[in-house]
Amino acid sequence: MRKGIVIFADADDENAQFLFNQAKCLSINTIFIDTKKLALSYDLYIDLKNQEIKFLNTDAKKFNFFVRAVNLIPLNPFSFSSSQKYNEYRNYYSLMFSFLETLKSEGVKVVNPPSTFWCHYFKPHTYYLAQKVGLKIPTTIITPSFRQIYKTYKKFQNQKLIIKPIAGGETVKELNEETLEKIKLSTTVYILQEKIQGTNIRIFTLGNKFLCAFSIEYDTNKSIDYRDLNPKELKIKTTKVSNEIKKLSLKLAKDIGLLFSGIDFIVKNNDYYFLDINPAPMFEGFEFYSSFPISKEIIEYLSD
Repeated sequence: MRKGIVIFADADDENAQFLFNQAKCLSINTIFIDTKKLALSYDLYIDLKNQEIKFLNTDAKKFNFFVRAVNLIPLNPFSFSSSQKYNEYRNYYSLMFSFLETLKSEGVKVVNPPSTFWCHYFKPHTYYLAQKVGLKIPTTIITPSFRQIYKTYKKFQNQKLIIKPIAGGETVKELNEETLEKIKLSTTVYILQEKIQGTNIRIFTLGNKFLCAFSIEYDTNKSIDYRDLNPKELKIKTTKVSNEIKKLSLKLAKDIGLLFSGIDFIVKNNDYYFLDINPAPMFEGFEFYSSFPISKEIIEYLSD
C-alpha cells in the first residue's frame, strides 16, 4: 500500500504547489499545510508513553513528509505585538518541529527534517563539512568587519572577489569600489570568495541516490548570480559528472542529514568547486527546462 504525502510549505511556494499537484495527478493521498498560517486545526498529537503519533486523527506513520520550508517568523519575538502571542506561536512551532523529528526517529521519511535547515544559514560550517568530505572550495574568508573586507579587497586586487551574506537572503555580488561603498555602514556578516570563471552545475540527490545534474549557462555580463535573471535567459540542460563528485555529494548530504538536496558547484578545468548545499532547493524550473522528472522521483520516493 502506498503511503500518503504531507507537504509543509508556504502556500505561495511554487515548487511545493507543483509537487502537490503532481502527486494529486498520480492519485497519491496528499495534504498541503501552509506553515505561514500556523494551522493549529491540523491536530498534531504525540503520546510518548504509548508511542502514538497522530495527525488528523490518523496514525502519522501512514504518511511521509516533505518539508519545503519552515517559516521562521514565529521564532522572532519582534514579529508580534505581544509576548503572549509570541509564546503561543513559539510553542506551536516546538510541537511541529518535535512532531517531524520524532517521526524521523521512528523511521518515517521526512524530507527534510527541520534540524537540517541550519545548513542554509550556517554557511561557514557547511564549507567546513564540504572540505572534510573531500570537496574543493574557493578561497573563502568570513568577517563582520568592514576594515577586514577592505584589507582583503586590497590584498586580492589582482584577482576578482565576490561577496555574499553569511546566512543568505541576498544574491552574490562582485566586490568592487561600488559594492564597498554600499556596505560601508552595514552590520551584515559577509563571505568573501575568489571569483571562479567556469560552468555552473547543480546536482540533486534523493535518499541514497544521485538523482541528476544540470549545467546552467547564462550571460555573466548581466549578473554573477543566475538567480538574478529571468529563467528564460538561462540555458539549462542535463549533464554528466564524475563518479567521485557523485560520491562526495551524497556523502555531504548524508553527513548533514538531507534526504533531498540541491548542491551547487562551479567547474573550471575539470575541477569542481563547492558553492552551496540547499535543504529546500528549487526544482520546478530545472524540470520544466530539461524534462527530467524530479517531482515524480520525489513522489515515488515518498509514497514508497
